[in-house]
Amino acid sequence: MTTCCCTSSRASRFRVWFILFCHSSNMTLHQLRNTILQTTTLTIGSIALLEVTTHLPSQGRAAPAYHSLFDSVVTPLGRRLFTPENAHHLALEVVRRNWAPRGRVGTGMEVEIGEERKLVVDSPIGLAAGFDKDGVAIGGLFDLGFSFVEIGSVTPLPQPGNAKPRSFRLVEDKGVINRFGFNSEGADVVRENLREYRKEFGGRGAGLIIDERSNVGQLEESDDEVADDHDSTSDENGDSKIVRETSIHLAQSFFDSMAWTLGWAWSRVVKSPQHRTGILGVNLGKNKTSEDEVKVS
Repeated sequence: MTTCCCTSSRASRFRVWFILFCHSSNMTLHQLRNTILQTTTLTIGSIALLEVTTHLPSQGRAAPAYHSLFDSVVTPLGRRLFTPENAHHLALEVVRRNWAPRGRVGTGMEVEIGEERKLVVDSPIGLAAGFDKDGVAIGGLFDLGFSFVEIGSVTPLPQPGNAKPRSFRLVEDKGVINRFGFNSEGADVVRENLREYRKEFGGRGAGLIIDERSNVGQLEESDDEVADDHDSTSDENGDSKIVRETSIHLAQSFFDSMAWTLGWAWSRVVKSPQHRTGILGVNLGKNKTSEDEVKVS
């Protein structure tokens, strides 16, 4: 609901700008039609070329070109520019913002979990605790192709973990040594992150959570009405009334279509058509009480 209203608000701003431009430049109806035709032809041609060469419009972040970009450019560049811990935070932020490649997984497979008990998952690959310690990128991690994701470790109280540096690359072995030491924002923060994830992606108990953003759509619709009223009254100068009204109608239709097209492309390439879900686990840890803890037998 919020996404649709934001797109409608952007379209209204485009219409206001375009109408003022037409009046200020005394653009005729014939010129307006030619401009719209040229822009539409260029847009369709660009999308078609992009589809033929990369498959981005149809496959979005699952397209081979998108994966190749990250494997060949983004990841090697990140290793050169960032320390291991900063690279970890950068990767987590990319996943949180849904910019990471979208994994192509199968239609489902059965995993035996006991006698006469099976679990159906999209993939046998999951993510253990340690990458997303506070549950800020759960939806993006499922989009990567993991069938089950474990967040944490989560400690009852916030704690910073070990002193830096605490993460080291093993270049020859293609590995990393992790000595973070249970750095965590604490159980209260993680609980709120889980509530936000449940509100966004659904799940058991999602209907019991009050969404404070439910009135955003109504406010933006009211803004759209004010903008439309402004459009209908700003007709002091320009062409005749019939030409002006026709120009406004064409401009509205054109920018509505362009806003929808841009929104569709954004959702396909960046935001993903629909987030995947899976099995979510939370790894719980304990707070560090001293510098040198003693193991109790």
